[in-house]
Amino acid sequence: MTDLLVVGSVNLDEIYPVPELPIRGETVLSASSRSRHSGGKGGNQAVAAATRTGVAFVGAVGDDDIGEFLRTDLAAAGVDTTYLVVKPAASGTAVVIVEQGSGDNSIVVDQGANLLLDTADIPPGPLAAARVVLLQLEIPLKTARAVAERAAGLVVLNPAPMVDGVVELLDRVDVLVPNEFELRSLLRRDALIGPDEAAAAVREAPGRGDVVATFGGAGAYVYERERDRVTHIAPPTVPVLDTTGAGDCLCGVLAAELAAGADLVAAAETAVCVASLSTTRSGARWTRAVDDAELDKLRSAARRTVIPR
Repeated sequence: MTDLLVVGSVNLDEIYPVPELPIRGETVLSASSRSRHSGGKGGNQAVAAATRTGVAFVGAVGDDDIGEFLRTDLAAAGVDTTYLVVKPAASGTAVVIVEQGSGDNSIVVDQGANLLLDTADIPPGPLAAARVVLLQLEIPLKTARAVAERAAGLVVLNPAPMVDGVVELLDRVDVLVPNEFELRSLLRRDALIGPDEAAAAVREAPGRGDVVATFGGAGAYVYERERDRVTHIAPPTVPVLDTTGAGDCLCGVLAAELAAGADLVAAAETAVCVASLSTTRSGARWTRAVDDAELDKLRSAARRTVIPR
């Protein structure tokens, strides 16, 4: 039985390093030549998860050279690509602009074949057998909804990018994993200032499931709904080079840890630590397994704090 089934997007990323992210109307020059890597939220999360557990991937690529490259790259990372379908379209691509120094980024995605992933492409056997199913929203919402409704295991949703109608999914989601922007969008808030406001916000997140809200360098806030408890996990301090894909790394590792039987807070702590480590190198995909000794060191540098109501 596959521990984890990831259903989502896969793209080819073109990455441009810049001295500073451009503002509206501004042209900036790339600090060095562009680089090309496999990406897409679904693919990134599947690859990160594969460093921790067995993963099968459901997605769509185009009938082009990029599609074959993306399939080969996923398989090389240990992801089962049996359910990666080919569509008569161009494969998905993305332009990623990365600010040197801070590692902050801006991303523009052309979804391509990802938009053609249909409910008929979802394999019923693996969907029924997987302990955890991980979703994002770079595929059609109707497909994501069908997956959430049919999944027999735990459903984990990363609501990125935010799309109209996402709230309709949440009654079938067991663990919601938004970043700060997505959480504010769900709650229609302009800002969340300080840990008390963040803790209150995760408690108010819509849906019936638990919440792991990510706040970049501030770590994550974990809301266990049944216990009505919020735990803040502050990440270990690391030298940040590139934050691209850190959220995807966190989602993939979180789902993998849940599939392996970890409780939510422990799974989130591991995910925060590995995601922090992922920011120390460039690129959107985390492909390196972290051994127990290194992980224990990271966990000892992270901090858990239960935030009272």
